[in-house]
Amino acid sequence: NLTGTVQPDTRYRLQFQKPGKISQIMVRVGDFVRTGDVLAALKSDDVYYQVEAQKAALRFAQSNLMKALAGPKEEEIDLQKLKINQAEVETSSLANTRYHVDVITRKAFEASALDLKKSTELERQIEDIDANMEKARLQVLAVEQQLNLLNAKPRNSDIAPLKAQIDQAWQNVKLAEYQLEQSRIVAPADGIVTDIALGAGESASGQPVITLDSGRFYIKVLVSEADAAKIQPGQKVGMTFDAFEQKGEFIATVREVYPAETVVQGVVYYLAKIDFNASGIQIKAGMTANLTVHVGKKNNVLVVPARTVEYEKNQPYVKVVVYENGHRKDRIDRRNIQIGAQGDENVEVISGLQEGDEVVTFIKK
Repeated sequence: NLTGTVQPDTRYRLQFQKPGKISQIMVRVGDFVRTGDVLAALKSDDVYYQVEAQKAALRFAQSNLMKALAGPKEEEIDLQKLKINQAEVETSSLANTRYHVDVITRKAFEASALDLKKSTELERQIEDIDANMEKARLQVLAVEQQLNLLNAKPRNSDIAPLKAQIDQAWQNVKLAEYQLEQSRIVAPADGIVTDIALGAGESASGQPVITLDSGRFYIKVLVSEADAAKIQPGQKVGMTFDAFEQKGEFIATVREVYPAETVVQGVVYYLAKIDFNASGIQIKAGMTANLTVHVGKKNNVLVVPARTVEYEKNQPYVKVVVYENGHRKDRIDRRNIQIGAQGDENVEVISGLQEGDEVVTFIKK
């Protein structure tokens, strides 16, 4: 029989990752929380606004990339086509004008009606028309080139800087969110809040603020040297609680026995952990549990009280009352025995005794 105490499987002592003034405690002692729940927060409006600003910058960078990949608008393409058409019309008009000037000039030469002044004026007019035609031709080429650029797919060299801007914006968002996380205490697991050390308005600087116990418990028990070798993982354990005697016995299981010793007031013990399922009762850390470890079970075996077994050079023996012809004699004999399973009160006898033999429990002096 052993006595142990209820312990949380894991106890978290939670603190803020940076100093600051507490703005809010979202829980109370005894509350059950889920993984990821925000339990407390520092005053951090500036960090929150920074997160939102970085998210906006990320959306802007993403929109620039989408715009580049989407290509030009139909209106932009139609506008360039209109410019080309206008330039072509102008070129055609200038060509017609030059043709008519050429005709007039040729007829004037044939009729010998040109004087020097008139000839010089016609030549200057032709030169101006040729210059305007060249300008119109170059305008057509320029607008066609702009249209080709609009229709062309974006190059990798054009897309790469836009993607880099998105990556940088995303890193800025994560940095801002990390800074926001530093100003919050978040539940790392499901559990029960067992202590709150500080309140709203107080300053926190590296000390634990909230203690959280996991919802799963075990029994911590110290086992003596004599019993440590008998207890193995997987063995069944009968268990009662002082606080819930009316609930009767619960079934538990040995989880592990630590190989390293624990010394208490000069006495060597070994720590054992016992898993249990006590659904339906409000278990709390520190409650006392009374344990009976079932190290083995045998039926129809011969047993003697453990206090009757003595040893000489590792040979177990008992003292038995002598009978002759059915009559009890006033003497005792030593009987070597082979023992099997051993308990706190009884010992299994494999050989050396028979059922009905009387063993001596003590000798009155």
